[in-house]
Amino acid sequence: MAPKLERLPANRNAAVVALEHRLRELAPAVIRDPPLPLAVGARRNIAALLAGEVSKKMLCRFLARWTRRAAYLRAVAAGGPRYDLVGQPAGTVTADQRETAAATLAERGLT
Repeated sequence: MAPKLERLPANRNAAVVALEHRLRELAPAVIRDPPLPLAVGARRNIAALLAGEVSKKMLCRFLARWTRRAAYLRAVAAGGPRYDLVGQPAGTVTADQRETAAATLAERGLT
């Protein structure tokens, strides 16, 4: 069994960065730059992919950080498909999601 990633680094931020690096290896089609909008339910699928390597709490921290990035918000604001972990279209970004992402970017002065 692989070591729990959140126990390797000394702090939470480092643990999230370590998890990001791991996911870039396991799901390079979507955990990449520029990011693609993740399919609804991605947390469950990523948890299954990691097979116990990290806690649900750590995975949620990663996803919060990943989906709040300006680049990710720009991808959602642009609309279009959402993608599963192998890079296949899996749903679409809704108009409400586009508007929310655009508003968040505007609030941050990043439009």
